[in-house]
Amino acid sequence: MMQTEEKISLKDYLHKGAYVHFIGCGGAGTMPLLRIFAQLGFSVSGSDMAESAALSLMQEAGYKVYCTHRKENLPSCDGKDLLVVYSSAIKEDNAELLEAKKRSAKCIRRGEALGLVAKLFPFVIAVSGTHGKTSISSMVVHILEKAGFDPGYLIGGLLPGKIWNGTAGNKKVFVCEADESDGTHTAIHASCAVVSNIEDDHVWNFESEEVLLDNFRAFAFASPLLVYNAGNKTDLLYKGKHTNFCRVTPEEREEFSIKKSLRHFPLYQKENSFLAAKCVEKCFDIPLKKALEYLQDFAGVGRRLTVHYEGLECTLIEDYAHHPAEVRACLLSLREMYPESELVLVFQPHRYARLERYFEEFAGELGKKDYSPDKVFVAPVFAAWSETGKVGADELVSAIGEKGELLSGTWKEMGEKVISSVKKDFSGNKAKRKVIAVAGAGDVVKILPFLKGPLKEMDMGEKTGVVIAAGGSSSRYGAKNKLFEELDSLPVFLHCLKNFVPFLPEKHVVLTVPEALKEDFARLLEKYQYLFRGKNVLLVNGGSCREESVYHGIMALPQECEYIAVHDAARPFADHRLLLTTLYGAEKSGGCIAAKKVTDTIKETDENTLVKRTVPRENLWSVQTPQTFRKEVLLDAFAKGKDELKTFTDDSSLVEKFTSCKTAIAENGKPNIKVTFPEDLLFAEMLFASKN
Repeated sequence: MMQTEEKISLKDYLHKGAYVHFIGCGGAGTMPLLRIFAQLGFSVSGSDMAESAALSLMQEAGYKVYCTHRKENLPSCDGKDLLVVYSSAIKEDNAELLEAKKRSAKCIRRGEALGLVAKLFPFVIAVSGTHGKTSISSMVVHILEKAGFDPGYLIGGLLPGKIWNGTAGNKKVFVCEADESDGTHTAIHASCAVVSNIEDDHVWNFESEEVLLDNFRAFAFASPLLVYNAGNKTDLLYKGKHTNFCRVTPEEREEFSIKKSLRHFPLYQKENSFLAAKCVEKCFDIPLKKALEYLQDFAGVGRRLTVHYEGLECTLIEDYAHHPAEVRACLLSLREMYPESELVLVFQPHRYARLERYFEEFAGELGKKDYSPDKVFVAPVFAAWSETGKVGADELVSAIGEKGELLSGTWKEMGEKVISSVKKDFSGNKAKRKVIAVAGAGDVVKILPFLKGPLKEMDMGEKTGVVIAAGGSSSRYGAKNKLFEELDSLPVFLHCLKNFVPFLPEKHVVLTVPEALKEDFARLLEKYQYLFRGKNVLLVNGGSCREESVYHGIMALPQECEYIAVHDAARPFADHRLLLTTLYGAEKSGGCIAAKKVTDTIKETDENTLVKRTVPRENLWSVQTPQTFRKEVLLDAFAKGKDELKTFTDDSSLVEKFTSCKTAIAENGKPNIKVTFPEDLLFAEMLFASKN
């Protein structure tokens, strides 16, 4: 019989000779819990079914944990001195669990243990809900850390830059996910309860949907403060009923300054980040806009739209989506993030019971919506508790239709099948960028290594370097350096960097700057480093003229760069898609430049500004950047024209004069203005406002 939390006091297990033993300690929620218990002074031990990175990490940290479950793994103490914590995946016939009960040790589920340990912290924020718990709790932790707190936390995913997803912190504030799937979130009596949303997922663990709703009521009403997202079910349970609640509505997110703060987040993370910021505002009096400011450099959390590879031609991204609502949010976010790309999805259904319950919804999201993927590969069902079901992966493929394809065999074989399809599409439609998304809550992550390597190998960005020229004096702009002027909340020069750097390998982007301003550029690059997804920009001293600065940049690029693109830092609207278009042109002809067809009537004048003639405009183009060339073509032009560099205002002119390369034109119909005069900055700001 499982013990209830009222019958257990953790103080009984703090003395010498007492132990807290964790069965299934390698789980995402159990591993950090073991560490937190240890940090709070408890003697801990544990076991897991198989070797894993989590198990190795705990062993390296000095924790006594074992591989495989055996009764001998239990500490050799009396039952009264032994508390056993087990995950929901552990079955009743587990050898360690049976031995613990034989000794009359108290045995509780992981969620109940979390409720007990939370009582040891003066202030607790517990996040529950059907979707978004990991992201919201991670964001709350991020805000608190930026605000100078040292919170304890237990997160179901891994935060970037951290090797543990749980810690006791300063033992004053604790942030945790509260698991609704097995009802154990009711064991946590938080200072602030957060509820993101409520759906009937995991209803099979309860007698009925009403029991699930009662469970959510109990969780929320056990806390003196409730912060929740407005919704049909959440409002039904909480609106006007909780004595102290904060109801967060979509309309609040639409306020202009709030909307602007959230614009960098993918679709569903906008909702999560706003709820996290509102929670922190209510609990710690941190102003909402300040909390949102702290979130600007939030780098995400593992398995939530996590980018595993970002190239010019391909992106490999992973998401935890395993419920139809999560699949919809994932797909809408990907379409928003990559609006002109072809979307290929590798989806693994999670549990036969869920697939059966939501079969039509899954089929609709994956195959029949306007945001559905262009191609869907379905992996075998991740069984979890039941090895068979009424419907499986093959039935889902049939329901999806012609864009669906079944995967089978080893993960290597499944990965090869996906890559083969992507390569075939590339040969037929190379100008269409590919986004390959892997979604599911099971072991579908095992396919990632068999996708990442081949995608990286085929991506042209791996052999492309970019020189961004920022060495101008801004003499036509005025007293200030135009590149430091703020445009859409960022210095002008950072816009092209954030549009290029994430899509290219480390050290493949060089920024050439005036030596006198190098420290100023470096300081701003460090401040906004989060824009580049962990990749660094090389800073190089410019020269006495534009082309000399470009040459310095070329020399700083890695040797493996076969193509070199040159771009003006004062053009904030050029993006990786335009860069890729010029790259394809350079692949064919040796050089390719972005340009716009001249539509104005062009007049040529004499030295007295009197019109001499009207120039035919049919074959005239207004030249822009980026300008992309084969490396050998550009180096040949610089070698032959080294004594005349000051006479050239763009790279294609240099190539035209000193090489036989016939430079191609990549017509660009989108805004790509160059900020030269103050009025250009005003126009650019209007364009960004319209875009936002």
